[in-house]
Amino acid sequence: MKEVFFPTPKSKHGRTYLFQSDNVLGEGVHCKAFEVYDISDTAEIKDLKLSEATVSLTPLVMKLSKSSSPNQRKARIQREMKLLKKFNHHLNFVQYVDHSLRLPSPYLVTEFVPHTLDDLLQQGKMDNEMIWDYLIQIGLVLETIEQRGIAHGDIKTSNLGYDPDSAKIKVFDFGLSLSYDHKCLMKLPQKREGIYYPPEFKVGFISPTSDTYMAGRALELMLTGYLTQGPDSVQEAIDNIELFHDLTLPDSFKNILQGMLDPNYEERPLPQELRVMVNRAWEEIGTENIFQSLQYGEVRIPTGMSWLLNLPKSKY
Repeated sequence: MKEVFFPTPKSKHGRTYLFQSDNVLGEGVHCKAFEVYDISDTAEIKDLKLSEATVSLTPLVMKLSKSSSPNQRKARIQREMKLLKKFNHHLNFVQYVDHSLRLPSPYLVTEFVPHTLDDLLQQGKMDNEMIWDYLIQIGLVLETIEQRGIAHGDIKTSNLGYDPDSAKIKVFDFGLSLSYDHKCLMKLPQKREGIYYPPEFKVGFISPTSDTYMAGRALELMLTGYLTQGPDSVQEAIDNIELFHDLTLPDSFKNILQGMLDPNYEERPLPQELRVMVNRAWEEIGTENIFQSLQYGEVRIPTGMSWLLNLPKSKY
């Protein structure tokens, strides 16, 4: 079957990108992301298959807005592009590459990250080392977002990349981000409902620690494949982790979970405080491979998370 691929209109920097309409990396309510290749410096490839044309090219990501209005699509891409540029040269954030605001199909191009944490979770590849990579880096990530005067507003495993070569967590998708000075509560444009979101979102506000709560929910999902709900959800999350990994969590690690997932935004640790808590836990238990689960037949597996292969794909 012949592959169908399309060149984009030239970008801000005069580049042309090649993509397949069915090669979708991810899709949300507002945007869709494709794997693309910069073909600006290649020979004429009109008659080649995409796989042949791109064999020596570096993959990138192109993001398109799904808004019905062309002007809304342009505004959304322009807004996210400006936010993303605030994190240029920071290794924990996906890097801006290019964009086009040309109607009717403006687009944003960023670096390609081979895996999201959600991908690794669903493939059963989450392990003790990745858990600690995440914990050690997430405090700095949250602190950097705060320093740039932004609230990410949608931190979750599907919006967090992981580069196994560098062991770096990579934050992307600033589509729901807001300019925010982190000094007080701020009213959201609209209430947000969702199991990942902190309680203050449900009443229409964002707080200085809303991103911290969502980062804690991502940690819970990475460790259990499940997100708890209800008034006792924090203790239930701890119970689930201890059950699934056949351990008693040290207090230093419990303190991290209890702090990040506290329903009261004023009681959650600020990023700098979170980094201190994680360092304390790492000094106590970081060298131990404590996050490992029991597979069927009580056979312990050192990578620990491959039992998650039996779960349906994450809805979060």
